[in-house]
Amino acid sequence: MQELRIAFTLAENERSGGVSQHASPMFSNVDFGNLFTRCQYNLPTIYSDKIQLNFNNPFELMQFIQNIGESNALLENRKEVIREVVYAAAAIYQNLFKHPKDEQKVTSTFEFISFLGWKYHESQQKPKKRGSAEFSLKDLQKEIEDSMEPSAGKIESTIGAIEVSDSDSEEPNKGNKADKGGKENK
Repeated sequence: MQELRIAFTLAENERSGGVSQHASPMFSNVDFGNLFTRCQYNLPTIYSDKIQLNFNNPFELMQFIQNIGESNALLENRKEVIREVVYAAAAIYQNLFKHPKDEQKVTSTFEFISFLGWKYHESQQKPKKRGSAEFSLKDLQKEIEDSMEPSAGKIESTIGAIEVSDSDSEEPNKGNKADKGGKENK
């Protein structure tokens, strides 16, 4: 919903000379991690997923946000929004965040954050002492990257191995076990 916040900020700043909240406060992954730490949860696990939804116009997006209960969760807020600001925000949104393929539609990004934490218990696993690792993560990363590299100059197929050469002087079918028709070369 970052796009809608930007549109409302620009519109309200231009029309009213200030900005107020129009949607629920945004939390980041760092905010959730800090909240879990303050609540004394251990081993916090946080997963974030962003999706983009398309709407016919900004007003349809605003109605959707209101229907899912994300319009505004603040206790102390402006009770009404000036109609002029809403129309200006919709026009800004339509111009800045139109769908790449269909310019009549708008796109909005929603971020879903899932989190999990455990209260302390004696049986809970404890972190190992610093430097007690049996292998280096850098070595593991290098090993994974090396295993993902294709074999240089060789392509394996069900027909057989085909040697690839940079030189134009070699025969093009050298090393083939089959020709293009799938028959063995003799």
